[in-house]
Amino acid sequence: MSSTDLPWLIFGRKVRPYALWLSIATATSAWSLLTHRAVGAALDGLAGVLIGLVALAAVLVLWVGYLGRRDRLMSTGLLLATGSWTAVGAFLALEAVAPVSTILAFCWAGASAGAYLLEVVAEDGVYLPEEIRE
Repeated sequence: MSSTDLPWLIFGRKVRPYALWLSIATATSAWSLLTHRAVGAALDGLAGVLIGLVALAAVLVLWVGYLGRRDRLMSTGLLLATGSWTAVGAFLALEAVAPVSTILAFCWAGASAGAYLLEVVAEDGVYLPEEIRE
């Protein structure tokens, strides 16, 4: 498999484009959930606020992990984002009001889960705890 490292730096760190765009999309989702502007009636209530808080936590953890050079926090942020997007997709699917938004939410969830796996699994497919990763 070819390297996924890009030669560019931001704040002295290698650019991680997926995490960057995930944080922006998840921040947008958190804003819409926390301000009751999300698609679907169920997401305008308590469930939407709770999912919005998880999404906001994901964004914060991703950025703190990136700026603090903490890969474990970055991985945690990917998992939190996976959970928030999965929850949004599930609520939208149950209401069946916005099929395109539902599909997009599940796409973000799947891509985030895949990005997490890329962070924690070695090239030979074996899980690597952070303590023994480079």
